[in-house]
Amino acid sequence: MLQHAQTPDLTGSRPPPARPRGPTRRRWADRLRLPALGLATALLAGCAAAPGGPGTATAPIPDPPPPPAPEAAAPVPETPRGPLSVALLVPLSGPEADTGRALEAAARQALGPARAPGRAEVLRLSVHDTQGTPEGARAAADTAVANGAALLLGPLFSVGAQAVKPVAAAAGVPVLTFSNNRAVAGEGLFVLGHRPGPQTTALLAHAAAEGHGRVVVVGPDTAYARLVASAAASAAQTGTVQVLASRLFAPDTPYNSQVEIVRALARLDLTGAVIPTTGMTLVGLSALFEYYDATLPRVRLLGTDLWEWPGTFAEGSLRGAWYVSTSLPPDQRPGMPEPRETEPERETAATDAAAPNEGTNEGTNGGAADAAGAAPSGPPPRAARKPEAPDRPAPGPEPAVRTAAGPGKLERLAMDAVALAAAWAAEGRSEEGAEEGAEEGADDRADVTAFLTDPAGFQGYAGLFRLLPSGLNERAMHVLEVTAQGPRLIRPAPEAFAPGQAATRLVGPDDFARFPWLAREYGVDAPAGRSPPDSPASPAAPVGPVAAPVDGPAPGPDGTPEAIPAATPGAPAAPADDGCRWVRECSGGSCRTTRVCPPAS
Repeated sequence: MLQHAQTPDLTGSRPPPARPRGPTRRRWADRLRLPALGLATALLAGCAAAPGGPGTATAPIPDPPPPPAPEAAAPVPETPRGPLSVALLVPLSGPEADTGRALEAAARQALGPARAPGRAEVLRLSVHDTQGTPEGARAAADTAVANGAALLLGPLFSVGAQAVKPVAAAAGVPVLTFSNNRAVAGEGLFVLGHRPGPQTTALLAHAAAEGHGRVVVVGPDTAYARLVASAAASAAQTGTVQVLASRLFAPDTPYNSQVEIVRALARLDLTGAVIPTTGMTLVGLSALFEYYDATLPRVRLLGTDLWEWPGTFAEGSLRGAWYVSTSLPPDQRPGMPEPRETEPERETAATDAAAPNEGTNEGTNGGAADAAGAAPSGPPPRAARKPEAPDRPAPGPEPAVRTAAGPGKLERLAMDAVALAAAWAAEGRSEEGAEEGAEEGADDRADVTAFLTDPAGFQGYAGLFRLLPSGLNERAMHVLEVTAQGPRLIRPAPEAFAPGQAATRLVGPDDFARFPWLAREYGVDAPAGRSPPDSPASPAAPVGPVAAPVDGPAPGPDGTPEAIPAATPGAPAAPADDGCRWVRECSGGSCRTTRVCPPAS
């Protein structure tokens, strides 16, 4: 924009007000000019006649010069609107380099092909290495802001987000971190990670509605479990459920002590048990509830998306348990018929003997047979055996259970962050400059904050979510049931946070064409003849069954991180969407479920 230099005021007085322009000023000038000219003519005539007296000749008075034409305002060139600069802050070196590369691949998948219509047209994505440290995260943020980034995506961990926060706040740049730690939220920083508290609230609301509202909470004493227990206590205060007991034990508690904990809980009049853990600890606790007959239909085991681990579906004592997740099982969506579950095969007696058993007599191990001095033939009675820790290897490989198609939860966070940035950039492009009366040079921080905190929320790669002014997030959750074949959808996630609130759709036809798994989740048909592109689950960007980012210690005042543990080591990665389907065939009174895949090209 051209700027005109002004003459400095050397008198020290205030500058005069700007002159009015346009037709109004000229009209009033014409009205005042005519009387003034007449008076000036009379005075000049009198002065000219006085020296010579009457009859003296006078010189003619020339006409006044015409008023100058008003200057035309110089045209102001329009500021070109180029792509919005967005920076992705992820660890590309250090111990979390593989995770960082997976996030980068997912972000570029969401961005779309270069020079193609879509998000790549409105976004310019730069990637910066945080090295997995707070110092590296701050340096990456400094570089990104210096290069003109209008939005920061990342970092992965809360300690990195805390280091980035003052840099971004000073520049007025919002941050979408992949952490789920509420301690760093606020002041322009939003956490995208899946939070255990809201998951617990949604889970207990559904359980109570289905008759499982008298619950206990039991599991290792971790930051995650404490947040689940706190959410359960809050639900009890609102009258949603009744929490009979909450027992969080040290992670190194011997299994025999865990036996006594569960035995005491099973004696309560409970109808639900929340187990906020995963891996073999989950398997051991669920087996103990079965051991003490705290099973269906009276008692329902309940969990969060930490349960999305293949071992969950291989454990018989977890069959029929419920958990919540944003992930939709493959080929299951609202309105589709539910798949039927095959009868689980019974293990041999030898396997039963090695498993946690049901019932125990304190201080005995054999009952009447031991009292008589006779050696029992075969395995001792179930009521006489003590449970054993489930530390044995599984008999054979675990079934290839798919909890969801497409990329994992963490990668979907990166994709949603890019889609959200593109939606903001597209909305800003559609507006023609700033509103009249806005201060020149003011940034768009208020505008982007209002956009990000839309109460109606957004529908993206990870379903329905919204960001709160506090910097936290809310997500719509599916309720799923554990079966031998994998998760079964029993209650789909809500389609809106409130009646009449239509969420902004971040994904569209182009995304459905490039990602068939996304088209199936939204219940739309992908264009025929389109082969699935290489996804973030390709070998160059491995995607495992990560529930959410692993978080470091909280920098907040309470020192409690809202951290989600990583998937159990050794668990197989969730396969990419390969087009395979489960098919159930019944003949002669028996049924068999097999996995059918298309022929390789």
